[in-house]
Amino acid sequence: MLLEDFLKKNYQQLDKLNQCLIPLNFQTQLYDVSENIPIPVLVVGLKEDYKGDICAINIAFTPFNNEDLEYTSLLQLSIEMSVDVNQGNEETLIRFANKVNSIIPIGNFVLTDNTLCYRYVYPVASTVEITHSSVLETISLYSLFFFQYDEIFAKLASGIISYNEAVTAITNVE
Repeated sequence: MLLEDFLKKNYQQLDKLNQCLIPLNFQTQLYDVSENIPIPVLVVGLKEDYKGDICAINIAFTPFNNEDLEYTSLLQLSIEMSVDVNQGNEETLIRFANKVNSIIPIGNFVLTDNTLCYRYVYPVASTVEITHSSVLETISLYSLFFFQYDEIFAKLASGIISYNEAVTAITNVE
């Protein structure tokens, strides 16, 4: 499949998902490929985080060489966290992310380019149409884990709590 066909198909699939989410009162925005956006992306607003900022999931298909994945598409969900990452706290955040990642059943917290993200890659059979109910359930589960840990990450990044206090806090997450 040519890249252009891949991108068009992915845009159409994201548009179908978008049409399913709008009646459920999600705030959404679908972006097509442009000079600044290399692949189609659906942005879905969630709820406010502990600071009152609206969190949004970016949903996109991860491009792969068609020969590598003939029967599977990879749907990626990611949330960029609004925490300050600097040389002083980068190692601590990575260490804590690894600790949290060993606990949560889906998704992982990653640090790239001084940005802390929570991401999950959802494999989808190419022969199966994505249902809004399966994606909605995945979004719900995904956001549940994000909102359990976002405040702890932010407090750790800002120095309000230490690494040991953060580890103690995650043992108390229900």
